[in-house]
Formats: sequence, structure tokens, C-alpha cells
Amino acid sequence: MTRKVDTRLLKLIRKYNNTPRVLGYSDCNLFFAEVYEPEKYDKIVGKADSVLSFARLCKASFGVTSIDEFLTLSDDYEQLDPLMNRPAEGDLITNGLNVGIVFHDSFFGVFDDVFRAVKLRRVKLTNKGKLFRRTTEWPQL
Repeated sequence: MTRKVDTRLLKLIRKYNNTPRVLGYSDCNLFFAEVYEPEKYDKIVGKADSVLSFARLCKASFGVTSIDEFLTLSDDYEQLDPLMNRPAEGDLITNGLNVGIVFHDSFFGVFDDVFRAVKLRRVKLTNKGKLFRRTTEWPQL
């Protein structure tokens, strides 16, 4: 991971930290898009106010209805076996509709409707949890 990515993540973590989740404006999917897919972020921010309307917007805009589907179908990310791979800086952990990002020794995402970091060792990857890693260059700022 390059220093530029570390700087981008830190900037956005500071922006989102301790803010409440507001669908369509500050939710985990938008956080993901702002970090990893900024051109997609600009197309979806502020345009959905429910999970269903967000799924419809993403289906119409990108051909997918969930973050898991987007990451699975994208050539820019690979799914890793969480039992065989330790999460690394910048990796994504998804669980159904939710996504968070590994940063240093923590996992940053939405917990109890507020963005915050938790120690990575406290995050359990269940049978619904998936681990993804970006395999291509990061988008330019």
C-alpha cells in the first residue's frame, strides 16, 4: 500500500469518525466509494434514502445491487479466504450490506449506527463475512 492511500484513508476516517450513519449521505457504502471508487461516489451521494432505493440506484447505475456483488464481479478486487489470509491495510471486510476498511490494527466502519474503529482482533469473520483486497492501482485523487 502506498503512502498516498494511507493519507487518503486517514483523511476520510477523520471526516467520518463518530458521525452517525445517514443513508445516502454518510453510510458505509458511500465511505467505500469515496475511498476506492470516487467516480462512482459522485454519482450516488445524496440520491438514495433507503436500502431499497440505494439498491435500485446501484442496479441502474452500475448493474449491481450490493457491495458484495460489486466486489465479487469487479476485476479490481479479489476475494480472499479469511482463514488463510490475514487482513492487511486497506482490505475490505463485508457482511451482507455493510462494508468497512482495515486501517492499521483496526477495522473502520459503522457500529451501532455510528462510524468508528474497533480493534481488528475483535472483528469476527462469520460465514457471511467476506474479505476483499484491491488488486489494481488506486484511483487518482
